[in-house]
Amino acid sequence: MGSVRIGEINVMCRSIDSSLDFYRDALGLHEVGREGDAVRLSDGAAFVLLLPFAQDPAPDAPYESMVTISFDVLVDDVEATVRSLEAAGGLRAASLGEGEGWAVADPDGNVIEVLPHSDRSTS
Repeated sequence: MGSVRIGEINVMCRSIDSSLDFYRDALGLHEVGREGDAVRLSDGAAFVLLLPFAQDPAPDAPYESMVTISFDVLVDDVEATVRSLEAAGGLRAASLGEGEGWAVADPDGNVIEVLPHSDRSTS
């Protein structure tokens, strides 16, 4: 098998406006393109494609109790980032341990983990 590389992360959503409030405005990702109704965002290295085609929100179940995929965001100030995400319609889904970070659900119930980047390596 040849090398494998992760491409962009697709996020199914119901409202492009709510998702842009969360991922672009509150989280700080930059808009880098549009494809029809979809919007591509980036942090300069990874790409997230917001796809506003979902009809229903994610199931209302405790984080880590359902089959799903989430991704980490590594930040300088976890608490300030989580508060910003909450103001944009996010919800704290679970503590990841004292000082470790928070799982935060976006307005559609998709979960991201907000972690301090000082403790993580991206390589």
